[in-house]
Amino acid sequence: ARYFTETGVYPEHVAISVWGTAAMRTHGDDIAQIFALLGIKPIWQRENHRVTGVELIPLEELGRPRIDVTVRISGFFRDAF
Repeated sequence: ARYFTETGVYPEHVAISVWGTAAMRTHGDDIAQIFALLGIKPIWQRENHRVTGVELIPLEELGRPRIDVTVRISGFFRDAF
């Protein structure tokens, strides 16, 4: 929101570092932020609340362009998830 407010345009791409302990502490808020930037939403499996896929949010519903995200994950995140 700040970038858009200051420049009047959405960024074309962003980079995010994902850390395992932060993901555990926030219950995946950083992953949700990545999904939101990409304009996708998770498809949940009812029985165990696991994500089984993703679904594109239509651009009309999203109301903005999709933003490319480069994700750098920590070794602990890779090993834990």
